Amino acid sequence: MGIKNQSDYIIEQFTLQKDDLEEFANILTETFLSDQAALEEGSVFTTTKESFDFFFNTPITDPNLFVRAIHKPTNKVVGFLGNFPRTVSMKGKEYKFVNPGWLSVLPSHRRKGIATLMGRKFLELIKEEGYDGGFALFEPEQHGKDIARIVTKENELNQRTIFSTTKFVVRVFDDKKIAEVVKMKWYERLAFLLLKGTKSVKNPKIRLSEEKDTDQMYNLILEHIERNDIAVVHDKEYFKQLVNHRLFLCVVHEDEQGKIDGLIGSWEFLLSGFGKIHPFGWLDLVHTHKLSMKDATNLCRFLSFSAKERGWVGIQTPYFPYFDAKPFQRAKFIFYGKRLFLDIAILKEIELPDKIEKIFFDWR
Repeated sequence: MGIKNQSDYIIEQFTLQKDDLEEFANILTETFLSDQAALEEGSVFTTTKESFDFFFNTPITDPNLFVRAIHKPTNKVVGFLGNFPRTVSMKGKEYKFVNPGWLSVLPSHRRKGIATLMGRKFLELIKEEGYDGGFALFEPEQHGKDIARIVTKENELNQRTIFSTTKFVVRVFDDKKIAEVVKMKWYERLAFLLLKGTKSVKNPKIRLSEEKDTDQMYNLILEHIERNDIAVVHDKEYFKQLVNHRLFLCVVHEDEQGKIDGLIGSWEFLLSGFGKIHPFGWLDLVHTHKLSMKDATNLCRFLSFSAKERGWVGIQTPYFPYFDAKPFQRAKFIFYGKRLFLDIAILKEIELPDKIEKIFFDWR
């Protein structure tokens, strides 16, 4: 890709400040809403000041890995690239990875090579900070995948797709509101109509999580490290902030001794399209392998009931097979075809598993 009018822009590292949140949230939203696929299909992830803070103001966020593009003639910020650092476990070894998120350039400044310049700057910074590698989740049609390939190829890095999923999970509570923001086929809407009902779960062992549950929940999530070929190793302080945040909804199951032996968590975002906006949930943490099929299904049902009570119109996530899908299917979640690729770029020597079948990752 050629860089056009490069002299009109400054690409620089910066430290995110509280006063910046609204400005960058607006850049992300304007970028996502103006995407051609979004204009035709809807289903846009909309960022608010609060959600931007939720994602980027965390105990593990690297303050040295924020990149912005400034248009020199107007001194206006027109591009943003943030970071989601993660410790990743592979074959018993832990590595320092980072997920670049979310590459955004305002519509009037696109096709000038700004995204590539920010990608190059980001790579330069993660090398300086001593990261072992980077990873990103891409849909096949996403422009970011091309940028990643350009930057890694220029630097002769080993970039590869280590996992892909062909399914997304979705549960809809209001088919009419979903149809306002997402272009759907008639049979998709019919399926959502038939499966949209939710009921409360009368089980004293199932409830909403509380702050006092954090340590037990954290220990459960750590079990995924041994159970998967590749797994995110959650930072305890970040986990505490995450599960107790206002935007996070978590339901738990207790055993006979009152100890938590299962949980499902989701966070709230705004789903936009065609001039409408509705709150939606993103399925994030699942730990149900210690539960019976009945208890796991009821936990899924209670999640749906609680989400609807919050005013969410649905829940979704790409399906990574670290949890059993059957309880979700029995609780009226639909699995539909959609591809997503997990790519990594390797900066240092890393021992990848020979075969990757089970993977525990998150999308934030």
